[in-house]
Amino acid sequence: MVNGHFVFDKGRLVPWFLLIGSVGLSLGVDLSRRIIQVQASQGAVEIEAATKDDGQDHQAGQTQISTSTAPASKTESGLIEDAVNEFLPKYKSESLMIMHCLAHRESKHGVDDNHGDGGLAGGPFQFHQETWNRMRKQMGEVIGDRYDFKESSRTTAWAIANGRAKEWGPILRNSRGSNYAACQTPSWY
Repeated sequence: MVNGHFVFDKGRLVPWFLLIGSVGLSLGVDLSRRIIQVQASQGAVEIEAATKDDGQDHQAGQTQISTSTAPASKTESGLIEDAVNEFLPKYKSESLMIMHCLAHRESKHGVDDNHGDGGLAGGPFQFHQETWNRMRKQMGEVIGDRYDFKESSRTTAWAIANGRAKEWGPILRNSRGSNYAACQTPSWY
């Protein structure tokens, strides 16, 4: 490995992220008469190399690199999609766009853990604690934690499905004609 890249055949570099992918990812790369087969499966990456001579493949060896023993967890994108499928399946495409816009504007998809609105708003979708409590009770859910990405995504999707999208600043700004850090107002509103 050199500077975050794996080196294969004649010094060519393959970025590390090509080696680590979702469960079942398979990638074949032809590097000047050498084929590198990468198979990611349940926390392990298998690398298989074969050479090509006169159109025939010959097995050259196999290496296994363990990346994790735990199963892969859902990404933020997958959690948003699950929430949209649960609460907004009729408007899936538009809802995914709106939810991703909100996640980006409010917290950079959970990366930025700052608190907005003078320190009152927190979590990936920047809920005020009182708003979180109210919506969770209306959903019939345990109050839980507004910082939990899965539950925050579910609560946001539920709120949008129930006509409350304008409680988020980026959607409210758009509905008032501003495009500053705005997200689309649902077309069905």
